[in-house]
Amino acid sequence: MLDKLKQHNLYLLIAAAFIALAAVLASTSFLASDDLGAYLALSPQTATITSGDNFSVFVAISSAVDFNAAEAVVKFPKELLEIDSISYEDSIIDLWINPPTFSNTEGILKFSGALTNPEYMRVGNILQISFRAQRPGTARLNFSHASVLGHDGNGTEILEKAFGAIYSIKEPQL
Repeated sequence: MLDKLKQHNLYLLIAAAFIALAAVLASTSFLASDDLGAYLALSPQTATITSGDNFSVFVAISSAVDFNAAEAVVKFPKELLEIDSISYEDSIIDLWINPPTFSNTEGILKFSGALTNPEYMRVGNILQISFRAQRPGTARLNFSHASVLGHDGNGTEILEKAFGAIYSIKEPQL
């Protein structure tokens, strides 16, 4: 009877050790996955603009790990905003698969690019958009598609979130 009790306690001890080890491994894996995220953002994320004025919006990237490529489609309200120009001369992206293009008729901007030397490139601007506020209203810009691929030899998707922007367009002062 005593041997069976010792054997049962040994099984319980082994089971508890296994559960503790599994918990440690799961939490370590979870913490590691948190460190692998990349974020795209429109900056500034909020602003008040006067109708008729031009203003700049940056498409920025921030990543906890090295990345190879990024692509996105940004949608904007064509009845409220119009793109005057885009600039990507100072971009963190140095190889454009599809250079940035836009359509004011459709209210979209698209780009797809890569880095030829991705080591240590984790934060920067991808492009600058010059908008003209057409009329008063609330302009919500968002990413209808976005992707960031990690520099891991597999092109693993590492995008965690893409942050849009909201701009309040007011009447001009008389």
